[in-house]
Amino acid sequence: MEDKLGQPNMRFTDSELEVLRTHFKDNLNLIKLLRKVFIADYDPQAPLGLANDLWVNINIENYNTPEEAMIKIHARNSMLVHLEGALMFLQQLAEQEPESKEQAEARKEKDSTK
Repeated sequence: MEDKLGQPNMRFTDSELEVLRTHFKDNLNLIKLLRKVFIADYDPQAPLGLANDLWVNINIENYNTPEEAMIKIHARNSMLVHLEGALMFLQQLAEQEPESKEQAEARKEKDSTK
């Protein structure tokens, strides 16, 4: 199924893409801020009592076996990889220029000759 320009339907609407472009395009500081919020690292320069280290909250004594602890650690690592990928995806999507009608028609013509 295609949209009005003949592009395959995406999971984002045109207005959502515009919001992404408005806020994320050429805005590495926002990506870094979101990364800091979602993937907190220990900051030794943080004021006393405000250090944010996710590893502090992992209490391995609550696990019945070392295997259970490893499952939780692998789940955490998978979550971090996913968040990094999602942030990179948002940045790439924001940097993409919308396709013009002429470009869409040329792409459709090229695709139809294959």
